[in-house]
Amino acid sequence: MKQLNIAYAGTALIMIMLLSSNSSATTVTLSGTCNFSMINATNNSILFNLSNSGDASAIGIILNPQIVGGGNVNSTVYINSLPPGSSAINSMHIENISKKGSYVLNIFTQYNQGTSTFYTIFPCEFYYGSYVLSPLSVSSSIDKKGSLILNLTNDNSNAIDAKVEVLSPQGFEIGNATRSVNISAGANANYAFGISVPKGSYNATLPIISEVSYSNANTHYALFSTTDIVYDGNKKPSGINVSLYNILFGLIIIVILLLIAISKIKRKKETKKLKVDN
Repeated sequence: MKQLNIAYAGTALIMIMLLSSNSSATTVTLSGTCNFSMINATNNSILFNLSNSGDASAIGIILNPQIVGGGNVNSTVYINSLPPGSSAINSMHIENISKKGSYVLNIFTQYNQGTSTFYTIFPCEFYYGSYVLSPLSVSSSIDKKGSLILNLTNDNSNAIDAKVEVLSPQGFEIGNATRSVNISAGANANYAFGISVPKGSYNATLPIISEVSYSNANTHYALFSTTDIVYDGNKKPSGINVSLYNILFGLIIIVILLLIAISKIKRKKETKKLKVDN
């Protein structure tokens, strides 16, 4: 049975760390979410919440929303500053959609930290006219060679002709990023996309967005998969999802706590030994 994709809130995360001259570090951590969005011609607003949970401000933010599969958004949004621990809610007005169904709203984001400019993408899925469930499902990952592997599964009884597009923040390059594909009924297909990383000295976790769109029986379908890549300058990107990142972080904390505990026990034993010797 095909699992239902949680489509009400597209979420992406970016973490940028810049090293200063005194070896301390500041981090901008931006996250973006959309409210559950079922819109129509008269009720056509999507609320996008951008928040910063880091310890440095994001300055001069530009939000440039674009829609996959048709329609457009009213305007570009400018935010002067987003300090640590703050958020900003922005209303995106969707216009000129002709078919009912599902769509993806990509919010291309640019901001400054210090003297450097960074880019990321926040995707949100929304529905126009009525809720639809796609028989096509999508997932993505980064392999050991640093390429993105896109997996498509067709649970439909008929073949599906679809458009595939892989989006990345500015500076990255994706090989043959837009493709037309045909997935046979009941079939599973994999597609590989090479990734060229930008040059730079910063460390970051950035999203690569894999999107699929197609039309059937006057209904439009669009869905996406987000793969976070860990980028550390000139090395090849490696893939990691949010849950795995949290697990690894938790394991590191546990190891540190164990080392501290072992160190305390060792000191206590040494102290007792000294008392006995005296």
